[in-house]
Amino acid sequence: MYAIIKIEFINRFFTLFIFSQLVKMNVNKIEESDMLTVIFGREGCPYCVRAKDVAAKLANERDDFKYRYVDIIKEGVSKADLEQSAGKPCPTVPQIFIDQAHIGGFTEFEAYAKENLGLYQ
Repeated sequence: MYAIIKIEFINRFFTLFIFSQLVKMNVNKIEESDMLTVIFGREGCPYCVRAKDVAAKLANERDDFKYRYVDIIKEGVSKADLEQSAGKPCPTVPQIFIDQAHIGGFTEFEAYAKENLGLYQ
């Protein structure tokens, strides 16, 4: 029972966290069709830089793609927080969520973007 309540709390926390990130992005109007992407990374991580570059490219090319980069050290997001939200171990950064669904790290994000978002076409 305690575990279920804790998981529900974490899911609500993550939903509120995503919403707060959108407020920081100054997203005044969010269309239902907009893809809301959050990249959790840290300073000095080359794959985090690559993920931000891909997200910036997509944001420039697509009107329905918005993203926010969260430095986990500066924002105080722990590895345990990410793992609870993803529902599985997250041994590395970046960890990327699109519409609150866990995509994975940079490699998975790039593959997802190629297949579903027209990246590099």
